[in-house]
Amino acid sequence: SSSSSSSTTTKPTASVADKKDISDDNKSSTSLAAPAATNSDGGADHATSASSSAQEQQQLLLLRGKAGVMNFKGENTDDLVAMARARAARAREQVRRTQLVDEIMTQTLKNKDKSGADAKDTGTAADAVAEASNKNLLVLDLPNICLRHGNHKRFSCEGVQLAIDHFRKKGFTRMVAFLPEYLLDYEHASKHRHLIRLGLETEKKVKTKLPDNISLLLSLKEEGYVIPTPAQDYDDSYCIEYAHKHGGVVVTNDRYRDCIIEGVTKSWLREHLMTFTFVNDEFLPNPDFTFR
Repeated sequence: SSSSSSSTTTKPTASVADKKDISDDNKSSTSLAAPAATNSDGGADHATSASSSAQEQQQLLLLRGKAGVMNFKGENTDDLVAMARARAARAREQVRRTQLVDEIMTQTLKNKDKSGADAKDTGTAADAVAEASNKNLLVLDLPNICLRHGNHKRFSCEGVQLAIDHFRKKGFTRMVAFLPEYLLDYEHASKHRHLIRLGLETEKKVKTKLPDNISLLLSLKEEGYVIPTPAQDYDDSYCIEYAHKHGGVVVTNDRYRDCIIEGVTKSWLREHLMTFTFVNDEFLPNPDFTFR
């Protein structure tokens, strides 16, 4: 009766041999993953560490498996490394080529912008010259120009012709050149030559006073460029007064320090005198001069 009222259930226990078999079956798995601790003091941390270690082991096995497949196909790990390096080299070369193309495009755009800016500056300068040529009057100091072309040894009439031709090419149409009228007189010139023959004047001195080509000056007079002034007057005063009255510029190397004309100040003279020189037969006005 005691056996019917209370029954005792006993759990089956594995034999020593069975435990050994189980241990052998799980040996490889226990070598791949560290067992997670389940105690209450730090169970969560140990579980996380064990999980991460297991993932790393699995990835290692996967890579080893791929390598095994490659080896099975007749390839070895050295070939894999060479392939990987070749891919990396091709990738670097592609990046280098892309950077080179970008640099070329960037430089091309910069050059294009610079060319456009230069063209704009050139156009602006050309417009300024064109505007100045249509607007400004040029008053040529004829004796000063001719003596400069003759190196102050002779009155070279070709000098004023070169100056007029230069400004014509630049588009200037308003030009006048004042000159004492006696310098257009053949009789006056013959008198000085007679004085030379008499020994009353030197040829060197006469050459600086008398034009070497009166016919050229008379031709320019007919064209309206040469304006004769009364013999007793100071022709420089005509140059300055006319330029001041009509907003012109005087082309001369003379500073006119002794000039006294009402309304004409020294500052005005500094701003309205265009200096020049000659290189053989090439007329060169001051490149720094600015029309105001």
